[in-house]
Amino acid sequence: MTLIDKLTNIYEIHNSGAATGWYEYLVETPKFRFHHFIYESVIGENLVLVSIRDEFNGSFATEFIEYLASCDRSFLVCDSIRKDSILSFAETKMNASVFLGPRYHTSFKAEAPDVHIKTTVCFPIYNCEFKGDEPSNEIMLLRRDFVSTVNWNRDPSPKIRFRFDNPKTKAGTIGKKFGLIKLDVVENEIKNLSGVEDGFMDIFNFNDFYIKICSPNKNYYVIYNKSDESIFSGDIRLSLNVIKRFLIDGDMIS
Repeated sequence: MTLIDKLTNIYEIHNSGAATGWYEYLVETPKFRFHHFIYESVIGENLVLVSIRDEFNGSFATEFIEYLASCDRSFLVCDSIRKDSILSFAETKMNASVFLGPRYHTSFKAEAPDVHIKTTVCFPIYNCEFKGDEPSNEIMLLRRDFVSTVNWNRDPSPKIRFRFDNPKTKAGTIGKKFGLIKLDVVENEIKNLSGVEDGFMDIFNFNDFYIKICSPNKNYYVIYNKSDESIFSGDIRLSLNVIKRFLIDGDMIS
């Protein structure tokens, strides 16, 4: 019995028009509809799963699956995490993809554990959302709380590690450790930092580039690099634009 056959006993699976050899099925919950595309790369050996929630761009789904179909079959078999970041899609600004082995996802784990251990989960991403070398517990945290990888209509959710202290608002992180944070929270805390002379914010982007942000005067910010050299200064609007490019594009500020 193939892996597809085992899933047919659970889901209503049918041939997909997205690419030759691919199948699809639909799962509806009270809140969402999930479209799943599956491919058995080597019969009985490995399954590839692509999942999309709610309304989605059908042309992009086909484009992404055609990209997977063009990959070498061995490339689709993944034990841990693999990132392909040299991509360009016609239908979206997403520019990378991630492949997750069974230790990095829970798909089919409850209903078909023997299929789960042979399943690679694939999805398109913005390059800034994953570095590509995260441990399994961090990947599950990122997908649960920061990046909805089944929502293909999302805006970029860059991976950000930060720590900060704002004596004025009495807000800040505890200790010297860096934590993961969402972009909108970073933007809000940068605004709150305005004019707080003894406050600061330390940030690493997904490429592990580091900056420190201070605001010695109201509506005026200074950004430093790891060598404590000033690399940018400006008002809140210019500063936010520079910091967002740093977080989303991944390049160091110069």
